[in-house]
Amino acid sequence: MRRTARVLGTAIVFATLMLFLSADAPAAPRVRVAYWLMADVIRGGSDAVGAVGVQTNVFKQGEEVVFRARVLDIGNGQDPGQQGKGLRALQDLGLKVTAYLEDGQSFPLSYGRHPAQVQGREAATWFWSAAWKIPASRAPGNVKWWVIVTDKSGASVRFDPIGAGTALPPIAIIIEKR
Repeated sequence: MRRTARVLGTAIVFATLMLFLSADAPAAPRVRVAYWLMADVIRGGSDAVGAVGVQTNVFKQGEEVVFRARVLDIGNGQDPGQQGKGLRALQDLGLKVTAYLEDGQSFPLSYGRHPAQVQGREAATWFWSAAWKIPASRAPGNVKWWVIVTDKSGASVRFDPIGAGTALPPIAIIIEKR
């Protein structure tokens, strides 16, 4: 008797679940994901207190935060800018890469060679970057940031530092007094 009740209960739950899943629900807007995005922040050279060009999330008032991003085509894993040889392709795609701060500020990133001036056999790579000089008057504290890539076809992808959207604290830009 208990087995029959258990089977019948399971069948009712399954039928209810199927009805729920097949009901017309408002469709969420579809966004085509066409890119893989990696991003970080490093210390820029303007009024640097610590080592320049080093990954960090701790900055002093007046220092420069440099947002860096690498964008790859999700279909082939290649840089759409082809390491500087495909600048026209980037224009044709209408690729835009923008860094955002939680206070509403945004910084359009530019695609370019790094380092800008290669010396000797030094290797150069191409990626997106933009700089933000932290105002000396900016209050110390944490600032959440993220990067979004869009193109003219409507494809979009967002990068959030590890911890965002989880129970972990997101890795924010930490601004300290100078």
